[in-house]
Amino acid sequence: MMDSLQGALDREWRRKSLPGPIERRLLRMQAGLTQSDVASCLGTTAAAVSRYESGAREPRAAILAKYLIVIKRLANAKPA
Repeated sequence: MMDSLQGALDREWRRKSLPGPIERRLLRMQAGLTQSDVASCLGTTAAAVSRYESGAREPRAAILAKYLIVIKRLANAKPA
């Protein structure tokens, strides 16, 4: 039970840590990356990244952790 509770808390923390859709898109664009580039890093499709950036969908747990890492790296990257 504690493992499932911790997992739920971790997922919620990750979800709250993710910037809003507009900021996600701006960070990607400032780094000079395409949605396909980000999708390749995440192991998903460009269409999925498009939905994340439009706010139509949020990444599922398996993608969310990777997406947070990508977003943090983009935030720390110098503009292209």
